[in-house]
Amino acid sequence: MHRTLKKLYRDHAHISRLMDALELQLNKIKQTDQPSFPLISEIIGYLGDYADTFHHPIEDQLYQIMLAHSDLGREHMEKLLGEHMITMNLTREFKRALEALSKNSVISRDRVAKLGWEYVEHQRTHMAFEEGEAFPFLRKELSDEAFDVAAGAIPAIEDPLLDPNMTSRYPLLFEYLAQEKNSS
Repeated sequence: MHRTLKKLYRDHAHISRLMDALELQLNKIKQTDQPSFPLISEIIGYLGDYADTFHHPIEDQLYQIMLAHSDLGREHMEKLLGEHMITMNLTREFKRALEALSKNSVISRDRVAKLGWEYVEHQRTHMAFEEGEAFPFLRKELSDEAFDVAAGAIPAIEDPLLDPNMTSRYPLLFEYLAQEKNSS
């Protein structure tokens, strides 16, 4: 398997862990417990900073290469490209709602939770389709050179979750992940 595809799968594993953390916090809202809104904000900040800025653009490059290469899978590739735009919009909307809540603006916890659940559902469904359908299809249809081109079109950046120097940017997220790792 090409290293770019391995990286995308690894990113999905990290995003899935974050969806688990987000679900835990969203359940606290539903149960009237006190969720960690700062942790939720860091998760969404990370996803906006990394996934929407580096991860999805690499996938988009692969889908565009596939569309230019063949009509095979066209409907799926176009669907996934559109879903990335939806993901970015959901990220921004959820982030704005969290900011409004933190400033005691007129927004209910239920509205924030609803946006959070929509976000989680969209992310999980999207990643499942990519992993179950799109990635295996790309692996079969595209050459190593195509994967190299896609990866080279985006500035190389390591996933911040793998960089201990990023603890200052996402301190609550790193603390949560460390506690999660120690408890398993």
